[in-house]
Amino acid sequence: MVPLLLLLPLLVGESLQEKPGYRLRVQESLAVQAGLGVRVPCSFSYPWSSWYSSMEPFIYWFREGDGPHSDPVATNNPKRPVKTETQGRFRLLRDPSHKDCSLSISDARMSDTGVYYFRVERDEVKYSYRDKKLRLQVTAPLGKPYIQFPEPLEAGRPTTLTCTLSLASGGGLPLLFSWAGEAVESIDPDTLHSSELTLTPRPQDHGTNLTCWVTLQGSQVTLETTVQLNVSYAPRLVTTRISQESFTDLNGTSLPILEGQFLRLVCVADSNPPAMLSWLWEGKPLSPSQHSAPGVLEIPRVGVGDGGEVTCRAQHPLGSQQVSFSLSVQKGPPPCSCKTEEQQGSWPLVLTLIRGALMGAGFLLTYGLTWTYYTSACLSSNVPATGSLQELPGYELRVQESVVVQACMDVHVPCSFSYPWSSGNSWHSSEEPFIYWFREGDPHYSDAVATNDRKKRLKSETQGRFHLVGDPRDDDCSLSIQEARLSDSGVYYLRVERGRNVKYSYREKKLNLKVTEKPDIQFLEPLESGRRTSLTCSLSLACGQSHYLLFSWAGDTLDAMNPDTLHSSELTLTPRPQDHGTNLTCRVTLQGAQVTLERTIQLNVSYAPRNLRISLSFRNSTALKILQNASSVLISEGQALQLLCVADSNPPTQLSWFWGSPALESTPISSTGILEIPQAAAGDGEVTCQAQNPLGSQQVFFSLSVQKGPHPCSSETEEQQGSWPLVLTLIRGALMGAGFLLTYGFTWTYYTRVNLQGSQVTMDRAIQLNVSYALRNLHISLPFRNVTGV
Repeated sequence: MVPLLLLLPLLVGESLQEKPGYRLRVQESLAVQAGLGVRVPCSFSYPWSSWYSSMEPFIYWFREGDGPHSDPVATNNPKRPVKTETQGRFRLLRDPSHKDCSLSISDARMSDTGVYYFRVERDEVKYSYRDKKLRLQVTAPLGKPYIQFPEPLEAGRPTTLTCTLSLASGGGLPLLFSWAGEAVESIDPDTLHSSELTLTPRPQDHGTNLTCWVTLQGSQVTLETTVQLNVSYAPRLVTTRISQESFTDLNGTSLPILEGQFLRLVCVADSNPPAMLSWLWEGKPLSPSQHSAPGVLEIPRVGVGDGGEVTCRAQHPLGSQQVSFSLSVQKGPPPCSCKTEEQQGSWPLVLTLIRGALMGAGFLLTYGLTWTYYTSACLSSNVPATGSLQELPGYELRVQESVVVQACMDVHVPCSFSYPWSSGNSWHSSEEPFIYWFREGDPHYSDAVATNDRKKRLKSETQGRFHLVGDPRDDDCSLSIQEARLSDSGVYYLRVERGRNVKYSYREKKLNLKVTEKPDIQFLEPLESGRRTSLTCSLSLACGQSHYLLFSWAGDTLDAMNPDTLHSSELTLTPRPQDHGTNLTCRVTLQGAQVTLERTIQLNVSYAPRNLRISLSFRNSTALKILQNASSVLISEGQALQLLCVADSNPPTQLSWFWGSPALESTPISSTGILEIPQAAAGDGEVTCQAQNPLGSQQVFFSLSVQKGPHPCSSETEEQQGSWPLVLTLIRGALMGAGFLLTYGFTWTYYTRVNLQGSQVTMDRAIQLNVSYALRNLHISLPFRNVTGV
């Protein structure tokens, strides 16, 4: 069973209890077999008064432990990417505008096991329904092989894949395994017939199929499962191209370009998952033209100073790669004043007229050339340079780019900036510069996290905690963050606005904030059913002493406990067998800080065998009969039986079969859950199934009563014996007189019946001889394979 991740969800300003108007109706616990699909009906409600707004409500399903800014597992928001491991498998079924949040899960995987919560966003409504969640349990498939391995596979790293088969009838038959696929073509064929396969995947194996066949020897049955490999590999084949009318590879080349020309660069990398692409000019990072396409860089007008080395870097958790080329810019005409003749006044025209008068006949030509020169040169230099590779002249930001802080602690981020502000006499202007800190992904017209602009709204989740601590008039953008929350983790950028001329977002350098912390649950493992165990929840926060910590526990195993005992850091629990595999959550609330942290674990409860039962089926029949303990079964001599013993326990139990009641040193007749009796012999007896694991044992038995058939007798016919019995009968009939016919009739009937019975007994003997050969290859017959409901 795949263990659940340790979860750290943070309730961003939201109570654990359901808020008025917010309600979620969804099945809270759901189980599905791996490889199958399931639909989860769901509906929700929320308070919202903008009835005439055309804005569509966005809904999200998140995995427990992921915040609202993480990738969801399913959403109707086209701008939000979903988790790669659930993409295409977790889908919303209906229209969220009708308050329907139903979820469809296809091709369920063992790694999907976990807890999921729902969130809705519409206008001012932003709410996570954390009071009711979906708990999904994915179990191993029944009657079909299952391939299990850690995902994702990594290229070059040896990984063990295991193929298992769970049948309703248990084990018993020898299983022959075999593997096939492009990824195993170079592996020694002798190693492809084990239930375990050690594979070192290659990048080219990504997306290929791997198949496991399981053959039940003796039953002529072969089952198979095919999976598509998801192989992670570092970037390879990174290329940069200039995209105009056609593509040109630039790796390691020199690119000449005219000053003022438009340039569009495209970077492409082959990796899985996709690499993070970034651009550098002379080692300095550049901002992409579009955040949705980081591999594309557009320069509307190339400047003379833009020449140099341009690099595309592909970064990936498994490695990075980069390619570079040299950009050579040919210098154009020198820059000139951008004022038109009308803006400059009439001096150029006056000088031209004087020059024309002196030159006589060349007047008109000289005027025309002069006017054309000023107009064309100034139009050329008026092209905006916002797309230049260099940071705009005069704009510079000095801030620590990476800051790590523990949850509920404070942090101070020093920051200073500069910008050009030299228009006329503006140095003596009383106009205050406005600065803003925005969360990455939010445009500058969204709510800021901190600002000195009193007309600008702040995000509700950062209001009162994110403060500017310096004077923007002194070019100080320092930021103070109080009582940091896990949801504060993210990237932030600065923007400055002053007057009409200065409006600039510093995207070349940003603040990357990471908030870390989580509670810890400690206890002695493994838990044993019926044994009292103490579990302790602790939170190691540096600021924990300044806040009162409120603990609370939740989980299916606590339903029968006194609620007053669930608000201590220490929990005394007596686990039950039915608590195995359930979740236990500890929540720690820092009162006064509006911060709640939590961790969820999955309980592993050991318990002795229970619910032991025996099922009986007859050969050539798919029907099962469940036998009660100490019951009696009556069958005919020579009949074939198949017996199945099933027990519930953790760890798995060892099943054994015995004739009679087992003693301490008894040798079992079978050490699997299946006992096959090809032909029952006459007589009575007791059959016992015993289940045993380290915590105890349990046994059930039933009495088997076999009806005995007739004794064998001579099979000679009347013709083979001769006529002596008939002659004697005739003499006896003559002597008896009137009883002749009656005596003859009884005598003839007697011989006929005995000889037919003798023939039947002979056939039974032949069947018994054939079955004794089959006993050498004890197996599960094909009809038993279709038995359901065990």
